[in-house]
Amino acid sequence: MKRISGDDLNRVEYRGGGGAAIAIGLVCVSIGCLAGVSMLKQGEYGGAAGVQFFTLVGIGLCFGRSGLILDKASGSYEKWYGIFTLVRRSTGKLDVLQHIALTREVRRSKNNTYTVYPVRIRGNYSINIGIMEGQDQRASRREAEFLAKALGIRMEDSTTGTVVVREGAEVDESLRERRRKSGEARQPLPEAPPDMRCRMSVEGASVRIEIPPAGLGAAAIPLAFGVILLCLALGALMFGRALGLPWQVVATAGAVGVMALIGVAWGTLQAMRGVTVVIVSRDELRIEKQSSFGGSSEALPADEIEELIVGRADGAPRPSILARSDAKTLSFGAGLPESEMEWIRRVIETTIG
Repeated sequence: MKRISGDDLNRVEYRGGGGAAIAIGLVCVSIGCLAGVSMLKQGEYGGAAGVQFFTLVGIGLCFGRSGLILDKASGSYEKWYGIFTLVRRSTGKLDVLQHIALTREVRRSKNNTYTVYPVRIRGNYSINIGIMEGQDQRASRREAEFLAKALGIRMEDSTTGTVVVREGAEVDESLRERRRKSGEARQPLPEAPPDMRCRMSVEGASVRIEIPPAGLGAAAIPLAFGVILLCLALGALMFGRALGLPWQVVATAGAVGVMALIGVAWGTLQAMRGVTVVIVSRDELRIEKQSSFGGSSEALPADEIEELIVGRADGAPRPSILARSDAKTLSFGAGLPESEMEWIRRVIETTIG
């Protein structure tokens, strides 16, 4: 559903249906009608009746509508859905709504796999009201924060595999603001864990942490895939003509082999020589990634960081340290022991104050 009430926190209204659903509905109606007419001409009356399922689905998509109204003045909500004048409504009290759930779900169809970030309102009596299921994580996060703020209930974000809970009154606050309110600011830096791989130094008002290369173990799966692909390509090049393979297949195998070789070499150098430098001060968090192929640098102002957690970035196979704001997410430290990532997280949290 789409919010149609703007930024009004007192009366929030959503409307669903129409838009792209109409186009899909027209396709279903066309399939049902054309297939039905064809079957009727051939005397297949049972089949003609069966394919009208597509027609009914199409009509529902074209003309079906749904909506949700959250009214703080009356302290109630109303949910409805229907087609034409046939509308079903259900109502309830806002005080039974407990939290906003933001999750990450992988959807699979016959020819496609994609990730969505559903936003749902959950409450007592198994209440589970779906709001949106977009593929834009930031858009879903913004909507979840808006709802938590409007309804004054907590938001539970599990998109990283780590459940992050924030109260509705805190969704616009930075990590620094929340720490100051709770009295956690101005604490000494935590002690480093034993056998620490990173190196830390204090440079004036900044803390610098150098994270060593992840090593081949961290890149084992993609490197193994690249080596297998390279071996298959070499086999096709060496024995392709003897096996009677067309020259086009042999040429394609050669191109794949070159790409696999480049990929394996690049991955090996990255795993063995890629260094990450974390520079944190009261002003900003900066992540510098250095490798044999150059480097990159990203930064977040300290007063814009809303969350600092150990979790999985979108689609990442391993956990890392995530610094998140409304604008961007910085991910670093993947491959380190979890105790060391937690220590780095606490160092950053303490330094920004």
